[in-house]
Amino acid sequence: MSEITMPSLSDSMEEGTILTWLAVDGATIAIGQELLEVETDKATVTVPSEVAGVLRILVQEGSTVAVGTIIAEAGAGDTTRHDDTTRHDEATRHDEATTRDEGAHAGHGHAAAQACAPSA
Repeated sequence: MSEITMPSLSDSMEEGTILTWLAVDGATIAIGQELLEVETDKATVTVPSEVAGVLRILVQEGSTVAVGTIIAEAGAGDTTRHDDTTRHDEATRHDEATTRDEGAHAGHGHAAAQACAPSA
């Protein structure tokens, strides 16, 4: 997991305010991608990402923090966290598998029932 810290955007900068995150929590970010807008005492600056990975935001928009404070992390991802699309896709795959299994068992069940039925 790589730490993303409040950058020092000038020699005199001691703190910055996160105005806007340009990537959402859980998104995959790339090196050089515009990541956030930071307001200093002198300017508003768009800050690019220096790391790649899945973004985990730790400090919310509107917060003012000291230079060097960890504001987010980027890593390989959290396998226990899924967005709505992932959950929908997994549910669809589960439903399709269940339908296939039920269809297969239904055919065998009918044949088994006929085989066990007394003959006339």
